[in-house]
Amino acid sequence: MKKRLAQRLVWLLLLAVTPVWTVPVWAASVVRLEINENFTPGPDPQLLSVTGVLSDGIRQRISSGLRWSSSNEDIARVYGDGLVSFSGKGGAVTVSVRLTDSPSITTSKTFNVSPWPTRIAIETNLLYSDNPYRLLVKAQMSDDTERYLGPSDNVMWSSSNPWVAWVNSEGVVAFTGEDGYVEITAVVGAYSDKRNTEVSGETGSNAAFPRGIRISTDIRYTVDPLQLQLVSILTDNSEQQIPSLAAEWTSSNPAVAAVSRDGLLRFTGAPGFTTIQAKYGGYTADKLVSVGRHAEKITIDQTLNYTPVWDGQPLPLSATVRYNDGSVYQTSTDVTWAGSNNAVAGIDREGKLTFTGTPGVITVTASAPGGVEGAVVSDSVTVTVPDTPKGAPSRLFIENNLYPGDGPVYPKVVCLYTDGTVRDVTDQAEITSSTPLTATVYEKAVYLSPNQGRVQIQASYESLTDTVSGYSENGKSSAGRTHQLIIKERYIPYKGANPTQLTGLAIQGDGSVREVTGQLRWQSSQPLVARVNAGSLTYTGRVGTTKISVQGFGLRAEMDLEVTPEMFQSRAEALIIQGALDQGANPLTAIATMNTGEIKDVTKEAVWNISNQNAAKITEDGTVVFPDGLKPLTVTAYYGGVKAELSR
Repeated sequence: MKKRLAQRLVWLLLLAVTPVWTVPVWAASVVRLEINENFTPGPDPQLLSVTGVLSDGIRQRISSGLRWSSSNEDIARVYGDGLVSFSGKGGAVTVSVRLTDSPSITTSKTFNVSPWPTRIAIETNLLYSDNPYRLLVKAQMSDDTERYLGPSDNVMWSSSNPWVAWVNSEGVVAFTGEDGYVEITAVVGAYSDKRNTEVSGETGSNAAFPRGIRISTDIRYTVDPLQLQLVSILTDNSEQQIPSLAAEWTSSNPAVAAVSRDGLLRFTGAPGFTTIQAKYGGYTADKLVSVGRHAEKITIDQTLNYTPVWDGQPLPLSATVRYNDGSVYQTSTDVTWAGSNNAVAGIDREGKLTFTGTPGVITVTASAPGGVEGAVVSDSVTVTVPDTPKGAPSRLFIENNLYPGDGPVYPKVVCLYTDGTVRDVTDQAEITSSTPLTATVYEKAVYLSPNQGRVQIQASYESLTDTVSGYSENGKSSAGRTHQLIIKERYIPYKGANPTQLTGLAIQGDGSVREVTGQLRWQSSQPLVARVNAGSLTYTGRVGTTKISVQGFGLRAEMDLEVTPEMFQSRAEALIIQGALDQGANPLTAIATMNTGEIKDVTKEAVWNISNQNAAKITEDGTVVFPDGLKPLTVTAYYGGVKAELSR
């Protein structure tokens, strides 16, 4: 035994040290390929495998070195590992595979692909009958077609109670005549549907009984509630009214229309689609309802009776739009605005109309899409700007001087024109602070800071400027000492022989304000232009300039005053509308206070406008008529550059 073991070790040692001679080796190679699987195409991907037949007759599975292809990728697509997925379309497709290193070695298999069901429904109602009848199954197919299924589609039928009714493999139902509840089920792959009925002693071959239900109401959009009607369809094709309260009503989209438990349908006014469904006695009835939305009528709200006060000031417009769903909206942005003459006025997409002051005619239009494709509904207003002399900006005033108080201060900016008119230009003026440590300006309001010191505010408009000063003091150490004198008034309109009372203000150390007019010494540098006595200013009627000064408490304040020929012209300083908007027809009166002190009825000379023509109409002499009842409204009157409003 030990001798044989030693001999083997010697042979192994010799083999290890002996050179290897090249000896021909005849390796087996693949000579044929075979696709293994036969299967029915369907919604799930399926994996194909390949067997290779070798030259020595051995068969072995091949999983690498293969290239797959499909003759029609619209029907089936095959991936590198042999995984095949089907699109759902029908037709013949050939799947091929070949060796990558030996392309001539190939094989293929042809599949006849048929679309498969993706949803099924039993269309025939399950109703008692003395004679057998077939239930029909309709399927939505994978290629987006619909068809009825037959015996070749492998429909599996079953009955929950064969003692009442049984069903064969072709869907033929036969009732036994026994009473009871039965449910018939059809199954195709992963999909199923059911129908049921109750057989009672009243059921018989001579009695007409329900075989379905339907919603008999023609549903169209209405602003009023709509009562839906439901009928039962009997086996003799007659119909029988079903109490609406007996059915179960639902809406698939309550945002478009909601239905109550008694079948009362209410549209919300919103456009869209909803399915109204009724269920009764095991039957279901559906009705698709569509609500479109488009504009039927547009009315520009504002009257546009031109006044020069509008020049350069954006005038916001709006339009009232009535839609086919009955809704009415007042809007500036949901309509398209257009102007026919940009030289006269421009209008932006938000409906802000700005007159340039250039004479001419412009038509302003608001429009929106109508119900028919390409149709447009619109409304237009034509405005004529007359060619009249217009004054140019001459001087700018911040009407009141600035002094501390509770809360923000809102300076009013007025502009004097060469034609003698005076306009409030606060909205158009730029208001800034020259002393940001003591005061800041935000949206035309001046906010005083806790810091003490001088406050200076400037207004700019049309290259004109005016500056006012004040004083802010947060400390209390010198509360009793006067820090500054101020003449409150900045702009003093001409009032003929009527005096104007000026006001002297003393700013205390704690920031408080004291009215000290009677404690000051007043003086005019040119009494021939204007005289002042104890703060009462009177124009003499002469043109010129003068300096109004005031002294007291060791301090002094001054104000320059210029009298121009235009100031002597009669003009309105204030305007009010007398009357009320509380009846069908409302005659209004415009009363102007002139710079001479005269009170004047300017009803016929004033320019009247209203904010909403859909609510009321207005005549040239200011009579407002509400044809359809009282509604919210603003009436505006303009006279001599002065504006008055009346609202309800």
